[in-house]
Amino acid sequence: LPYVSRSKIKSLIMANAGEYFPVDLKRYRVSWKIMNSFTSEEGVKKMKVMVIAVPLDLLDCYYAFAKTLNMQVESIDYAGNSIYQLMKSTNIEGTTVSVDIGERSTMISIVRGGILELQRTFGQGVYDIINSYADTNEIIDINYMSILDDLKHNERINAVLPMMSEEPDDSDDMTEDMRQKAANTETLRFFVDRVGRVIHYYTSNMGDGTINQMIITGQGAGIQNLAQLLQFE
Repeated sequence: LPYVSRSKIKSLIMANAGEYFPVDLKRYRVSWKIMNSFTSEEGVKKMKVMVIAVPLDLLDCYYAFAKTLNMQVESIDYAGNSIYQLMKSTNIEGTTVSVDIGERSTMISIVRGGILELQRTFGQGVYDIINSYADTNEIIDINYMSILDDLKHNERINAVLPMMSEEPDDSDDMTEDMRQKAANTETLRFFVDRVGRVIHYYTSNMGDGTINQMIITGQGAGIQNLAQLLQFE
């Protein structure tokens, strides 16, 4: 946004909110927070503002729950800000990518110099990883916790995705276990690609092209070789 007084920020946001949130905003509470101010290459002072749209129905549930406990809601935050505050408090130098792998969604946060540069969420998480793994291994009766535990304690995937041009290797040099691990790894391509597209967007349009480190958190953090798979890609 152009650098304006705090009293004018809300009107600027609401005037353009429909472009960024393709929903009926009458059913949402829109909140914002100034992240930082900067001067553009053209010498124009601007500010970066984080804008959040929360469904009113969701907020009503929190207030109703607090009421049943005879308590009062002081404030409501969201997981993305918690991740950012944690990354900010560690005073990590350079550019850090956090990949928070939840049950059904994944949040990517990119922080440079203590400032949140980019945050994106996409609708794929541990649930989708396990389903893909189960399909590849022809598991019909899916026990999600059992499969997740197996992926965390056993090396079921490789640390590198096979090249797209590679043909399936049926040579005698590959054991059945090696072939199965390669197939398991290939099922994660959809997930790795989604993470990669967000990072590529950042390095191409916003950052200096350098990622110093990556942090994996959430339910999927302990899956063996997943961190290496994401970092390599």
